Amino acid sequence: MISEFNHVSSFKTPFFFYDFDKVHDNIRRFSYFPKSMNVELFYAMKANDYPPLLTFLKQKGIHIEVASGLELQMAQKVGFDKIVFNGPAKTNEELELAAKSKNTTILIDSLNELETLQKIVSAKTHIGIRINPFSSTWSKFGIHKKNIKIALEQIASSKNLELAGFHFHAGSFIHDPLFYKHLLNQLITIIKTSPIHYFNSITFINIGGGMPCYGKIKRNTLEGLLAKGPIKNFLSESFIRSQELQHMKHFEKLDLNQWFKSFAVIISIYMSRIETLLQKKVKLYLEPGTSLIGDAVNVYAQAVTTKYNKVLLDVGSNIEYDHNNFWHPIYNITSPSDDIQKANVFGPLCARDDLFARCYFGKPLKKGDYVKIISMGAYTFSLHTSFIKSRLGVVIKKNNTIKQTVTGETFENKYSSFF
Repeated sequence: MISEFNHVSSFKTPFFFYDFDKVHDNIRRFSYFPKSMNVELFYAMKANDYPPLLTFLKQKGIHIEVASGLELQMAQKVGFDKIVFNGPAKTNEELELAAKSKNTTILIDSLNELETLQKIVSAKTHIGIRINPFSSTWSKFGIHKKNIKIALEQIASSKNLELAGFHFHAGSFIHDPLFYKHLLNQLITIIKTSPIHYFNSITFINIGGGMPCYGKIKRNTLEGLLAKGPIKNFLSESFIRSQELQHMKHFEKLDLNQWFKSFAVIISIYMSRIETLLQKKVKLYLEPGTSLIGDAVNVYAQAVTTKYNKVLLDVGSNIEYDHNNFWHPIYNITSPSDDIQKANVFGPLCARDDLFARCYFGKPLKKGDYVKIISMGAYTFSLHTSFIKSRLGVVIKKNNTIKQTVTGETFENKYSSFF
């Protein structure tokens, strides 16, 4: 902790701290698949679009998944050699941009999109179908199961569209790898009940992301509702704090290596069954976002003031999307200890829900003490706003060398173009 305090205190807080060495370690977790399987990783850019991170991932042989024309242009600028283009509402302009890109596979998300693309393309174009795996109709993502056969028929009759694969995404923070078997079973049913020639050009199966990371806990339904809801009273806050105390006891017990070993075994079994039905080998595409970057980024901040049972930091909770639904461990790194303090840790914003946690590790925080909020890599840099306060700076660690690459947002950065 002493060395950590020394390097943190040399930079102006608050800032994101990217550990690229940790990202490299996280990539290695996907090596548990049998060597006979052809597995390719497509990082979900939406999770964190910090350009040096994208360049680092490209250098490590990772491909990219994008969800807009803007992200597609970034992927092209960085120079990724393989791109999958996702997204539930691609505009005509975005489809045209993607269709011109020789190394981009468009994942069709609706029958409307399929019809539009048929009118746009004039040469052979490889596409995938995103399946909506859920029986309910609330989800806006993918083609519903009942319409998959219509999509297959339209692609089979198209002169320029060729079906290269299937895609689905089950959600985030899937703590039981067995959940994926239900999704793959749906794909097996589609293959079994459709003419086999529909799948002659299939080269990949993309099962999306959803793999967990260390140190970012998704609150249960009741806890999340109370954390974000309008009711703030002694009972609701006491319940949330009791849940956070349980998180503090158990979050380190998640064995990610065992999770990924089990995940590899389950996926391998079902991919083998799919390949038997297709009568050929196909590639497995994965779209990790949080599992690659989530626990490789921490936020460092300072305590600005303390009040009765409260600590206010110099960083706001608007650095994370949907922050009330998640809990992160917070550490006093100026005065570290194994003690747990029951005190609310607030940000500086004029918003009642600007609250990170109701307890933290270490000795009681004092004005000027440094804190670390861990596992802040996913849906933070790409989504945090400069509401009231400035956007954060960035410090990176790579090959055990630490340097600042982005300074915090200034008045000139934000407003100079208006004056």
